[in-house]
Amino acid sequence: MYILFVSDYLIEDIKEKDIYNCYLLNESNTPNVGSETFKNFTNLIENADLKLCVKDNKVIAFAVCFTDSPKTTSYLNSINHMNFKQLKKMVKNFVYIDRIAVDDKYRNLGIGSDLYKKIFQYGKAQNLSAVTAEINYKPIENETSFKFHRKHNFKEIAIKKYSNKYEVSFQKSNIN
Repeated sequence: MYILFVSDYLIEDIKEKDIYNCYLLNESNTPNVGSETFKNFTNLIENADLKLCVKDNKVIAFAVCFTDSPKTTSYLNSINHMNFKQLKKMVKNFVYIDRIAVDDKYRNLGIGSDLYKKIFQYGKAQNLSAVTAEINYKPIENETSFKFHRKHNFKEIAIKKYSNKYEVSFQKSNIN
């Protein structure tokens, strides 16, 4: 179990009672994160290797991550997770940040950075070599996410255009 106090905020594993509030936060952050049905979102959480949330009397941020283990790869292939499939072709031995969201009112307070610290600690403890993510170019270019990832030493390793409406930048940062 991962618990970390950040100022007055608690970072901990997402519990069943937190899933709905994480889902609402996810949906309020689209299209920067992918929209999901509640059922599919719950399924992602239940199958994630690392699932963290930050609370301040309510869920104010969360992160959902997967590793490239055989079990996780099987699950993500079963739901046809296109971005994970592309990353598996380019990177080995990694933790993938499928989604992260921070409530608008709590941005620029270091909460996203604290979540990333926990993700890197997890990756190191699991003997993984990299943390990966993707950032949207389309439907909208997520410049805030590009800046955030540069700050955390992520480098673009590829761009994938799935259609005229969906294009992403694949990002990677090595775990030291």
